[in-house]
Amino acid sequence: MSDATGWATVTRRYRQRPAGWWWVAVLVVPLLLAGLGLLGGAPAEDGATEQPAPTTSAPPVVVPPPSHDRVDGLPSPFSLTVSDGQLRVAAQVPDETAAKDLLAAVTATAADLQVDDAIEVVDDAVAPAPETLAAAVAAGAAAARDDLEIDWDGTVLTLTGEVDDAEARAEIEDAARAALPVATVDNRLTLVTGE
Repeated sequence: MSDATGWATVTRRYRQRPAGWWWVAVLVVPLLLAGLGLLGGAPAEDGATEQPAPTTSAPPVVVPPPSHDRVDGLPSPFSLTVSDGQLRVAAQVPDETAAKDLLAAVTATAADLQVDDAIEVVDDAVAPAPETLAAAVAAGAAAARDDLEIDWDGTVLTLTGEVDDAEARAEIEDAARAALPVATVDNRLTLVTGE
């Protein structure tokens, strides 16, 4: 047999249509698999279907319920703004005593500023620590030029405003970190030079 004839014979074998049993297998196998999936497990005595035991030993993933603005244990959102000789204190605290303590600590630290109280009592709120927050205000009031904002949104502590030098910028950031050590600090304080 020549090479050309042999090649034609070999290729003809590959071009043959699938046998009838192949078509039956294509249709029957998916139906069998679907039927097994529907059966799932044997019925129990009470009529419920027993499910097979899971094959993995990994513990179930527990997804905590979403908290509105904060991580549990961390303070509720707050902001401290120093502008035009005024200090605005906006915070959420759990009761009147916490509100008075926070206001007293911050006011004592910033005695030369007029204080605008925007503290509200919210039942499930977590108050920021008054002393460390007051220290952050003191550092900010001393080092910032005029406008300064310390804003905690429940996840990030953001610092904005203008300072004269890198040392003042670092001082305010260090005081903010001391006020909320576990927070991520976003230091957006800008240096103002040449005035």
